[in-house]
Amino acid sequence: MPDANNIKSTSFHLDTANFNLQSDSKLYWGFTGSTGKYYENNLMIFESIPSFVDAEATTKIHDNTQNRDIEKNDSQVYPNDDVSYFYNLDYKGWTKTWNGINAKMNVPKNIHFTSGTVSYPATGNTYQIPSDKFLNAPASIETVLPEQLNQDSRKAIVELKGHTETIATEKLNVPSAHASFEGDNLITDTNTIPFFIQARNLTLKSNFPDIKKIGQHEDVDIPAELEYHDGTSLVSSNMTVYSSINDKNLPSFKLNDSNPATGFMLHLSSDQLSSKINIVKFYVVDNLGNKTNVITKQINVGGTVQFGSVSPQLNFKTMNLTSPNEIIPRMNNWQIDVIDSEKKVAPGPFKLMLAN
Repeated sequence: MPDANNIKSTSFHLDTANFNLQSDSKLYWGFTGSTGKYYENNLMIFESIPSFVDAEATTKIHDNTQNRDIEKNDSQVYPNDDVSYFYNLDYKGWTKTWNGINAKMNVPKNIHFTSGTVSYPATGNTYQIPSDKFLNAPASIETVLPEQLNQDSRKAIVELKGHTETIATEKLNVPSAHASFEGDNLITDTNTIPFFIQARNLTLKSNFPDIKKIGQHEDVDIPAELEYHDGTSLVSSNMTVYSSINDKNLPSFKLNDSNPATGFMLHLSSDQLSSKINIVKFYVVDNLGNKTNVITKQINVGGTVQFGSVSPQLNFKTMNLTSPNEIIPRMNNWQIDVIDSEKKVAPGPFKLMLAN
């Protein structure tokens, strides 16, 4: 990449009325030069040729743990927050399609990517980036986008999912990171914004499943433990646990010798788990005001039926119906996942009713 601070540029107005353009209104232009007896090759590289393809790349970073977008120089991001980096490609037009796009996204310092997708709003298709791209802490994630961009499908969204540095005993810097998108007839690039990760000395951990199914009238104990990263000894009586279910705060409580900081239980009674789906959140604050990360768990009572992954656009093919019982096929390869955790029972007898 050229040094953005050492680029010389100039511009001038060009009146196309002086060129007697024909019906296609196209003006062809180029470069020429002259030399004497001594000569050498002069080379030029075109990153984009607007008469063929024009497109723009932009970025956005979302803190999934806090459910908010991260701003430039943000300092309210915390260790081990789940984050998503979005790279948005917007095809502006002209005469050619933008295809064979190789995406190369540098991984910022103090960010760890674990998975990614490429989605196309116009077609409704979403593709997983191969998992081996994220192995061994790569310096960049590189992948060829599976679909081209054109007048009918103008947008592509690359999402890289991961988390911030797990342990930060001091404030950490997440610098801007470069991303390039190189196709057969256009090269464009963008940079992510920089931000900071707040220091956190006290960390809360739990090996309880992210989603847990229980029976009705059943209590739940969520195991957890605390850790100081600077070697400070844990004193249970200095720790206060704060929790909520479905955003309704529960009474806070202090840890003690029988429920110690080195391994305590958050007890939830069946009457507190009154909904079929219960989102439990909890964190700990010590006597000096050090706050841990927030842990979120989902407890399903009696089983549920809910949507999992759903494509952003669901389109069906256009067709003329000739009978009331025809099936209309879907357009493109979109999908709906249904997660059924209801208790399975043996089917009983049934009757088949046929209409006249």
